[in-house]
Amino acid sequence: MQSKSWFQRFFGSKSTKKSGPRAAPNIPAGTFNQTRDTASFPRFKGLSREERLRSPRGAATRTLLSRAFTPAQPVSDLGRFAGRTKLLNRMISAVEDQGMHLVVFGDRGIGKTSLLHVLAILAKDARYLVRYASCSESSTFDSLFRAVARDVPLLYHAGYDPSSLEVERDRSLGDILGEDPVTPASLSEELVKLTGTKLLIILDEFDRSPEQGFRDKVAELIKSLSDRSARVQLVIGGVALNLSELVAHVPSIRRNVLGIAVAGMAPDELGQIIAKGETIGNFSFENATRDLLIEMSNGSPYLANLLGQYSARTALENDRRVISSQDLRVAVELVLDDMHSRLSPTAQAQLNCLEAKIKPTSLFAAGRFAQKNFGLLPEDMVKEIIATLGADSRQWQGTDGQFLFCDDSIPQILALKYWPDTGMAPSDVTTAAQD
Repeated sequence: MQSKSWFQRFFGSKSTKKSGPRAAPNIPAGTFNQTRDTASFPRFKGLSREERLRSPRGAATRTLLSRAFTPAQPVSDLGRFAGRTKLLNRMISAVEDQGMHLVVFGDRGIGKTSLLHVLAILAKDARYLVRYASCSESSTFDSLFRAVARDVPLLYHAGYDPSSLEVERDRSLGDILGEDPVTPASLSEELVKLTGTKLLIILDEFDRSPEQGFRDKVAELIKSLSDRSARVQLVIGGVALNLSELVAHVPSIRRNVLGIAVAGMAPDELGQIIAKGETIGNFSFENATRDLLIEMSNGSPYLANLLGQYSARTALENDRRVISSQDLRVAVELVLDDMHSRLSPTAQAQLNCLEAKIKPTSLFAAGRFAQKNFGLLPEDMVKEIIATLGADSRQWQGTDGQFLFCDDSIPQILALKYWPDTGMAPSDVTTAAQD
């Protein structure tokens, strides 16, 4: 049985205690003095009344900082979206000009959901009817597409007059699907009757959906809609190395589907993320610090946002609006602490073993490469790691001989912790980098 981290144990377990309000603990009067005993406690600065009264501008700045960089949330408005212009143009052209269905795939934290959100916004602006759904392990074809159908007004169904009672009562496509389980055939039979609009169905987190049955039915729906030239297109998004990992029966629908691989962002695109953050937060990065942050992000918009947020917060807490390399060093330490705290004991054991036996320069190189390649390493790196670890490596080898990291964040930890220019890496890393 695989060991779990505190994060998994806490959020993955079900409490047996009853929910609802609980009585406050009985603390005897005079136990502590509010003014004296709490003076040294950390405060929620954004909500502290004293802080707001003392520095209204400071509270406003912190609010802006929470909007400037959002590593924990996908971008959901055009004002904060950066880069990906060519990719968006390609997606829009495929949907609008070619009538294609899209499968958007890539690694975690690479910006797929943000891309889908922005595509949805742009489609709505173009008068598309857009329905967005997130898949889960419990998703069924019937439940998910019934939910989608409930958001499609019968106003757009060719079988109902705009002045009909059903339309006037705001009935939906979901109301005419019947009680039998929805199938690709029964759903497409109604979807082909849509008129006066175009429907874009976005299915995010498709990799979390059940592999058997559900994905086969989605592929069957795509084929049926394409064969009948329906005014409906699907956009599927999920974590995957390639198109076939997400969609079953790719050969049967190859002509109808365009795979959109979302790779790491180019340095100038990451620079746009930083620039937008600077504008929103009314602060700035030193040029060298900005360049280093972009390089350390290694194409990841998630890391760019995370390092940007922590760096800016460090500077602002010290009443500075120009962010220095020292602020970035502090940010890296905070990010590493966060990542370490989320590792399971198994992943932590692997990391400890790697750090104990592999030289820092190799750890840095492996981390940087794996960050951009779904955690996979080139053959020469695999051979070096396996040879150095010896028998310890067997537990982490795949059937194809590839070395497998126990956690997605381990490559990020290695790349950040052993970065040559942060001052945190061992001296031999710095020396090797200079060579």
